[in-house]
Amino acid sequence: IVHAMQELSTNAIISLPVAARDIIFLGGNLAGKTYLILSGEFVYYHEKGKVMLDNDAGWLAEMCLWTPWVYLGDLLARDVSRIVCLDAAMFGQILSQCGPAQDYAKEYSRHFIQGMRRKRYWTDLVSEENISNMDEDESSNVNHLPTLGKMKAKAPPWWRWCCRSKTEKAIAPEKPN
Repeated sequence: IVHAMQELSTNAIISLPVAARDIIFLGGNLAGKTYLILSGEFVYYHEKGKVMLDNDAGWLAEMCLWTPWVYLGDLLARDVSRIVCLDAAMFGQILSQCGPAQDYAKEYSRHFIQGMRRKRYWTDLVSEENISNMDEDESSNVNHLPTLGKMKAKAPPWWRWCCRSKTEKAIAPEKPN
């Protein structure tokens, strides 16, 4: 697993500086990368409105790691910022070479997809808390966002979950209302 983590950190993850008003991704394009905001502010535009995002947003478009995905909204930087970009194809290739990491990733992805299937409304945001940043009028039509349980941005990131020991409790999927 250490080798897989080293490969991910050197070959699949890139830290990028972002200028004000840079476009990170546009809705309708095939998603090949997931992003994590390290600093700065971003605006995510979606058909139901806009959401202000900062470094508490968690992974954006994480879905592309686990299933074919098309970006459903536009992500723009509001000011000079820094993000981490994880290439989904490289992520899959590296994990496929490490049996234990691949096993944990398969289990995580199964729960992640199950959580997505229960939702009636999807965006590129994983955390339901992000929707609370929308204007009240815009959020009234929003049912739910895809999420894995009640996992929040401050929860252990997926790579710590992938590397947990088998005796630790797995993340359970969200129970339907």
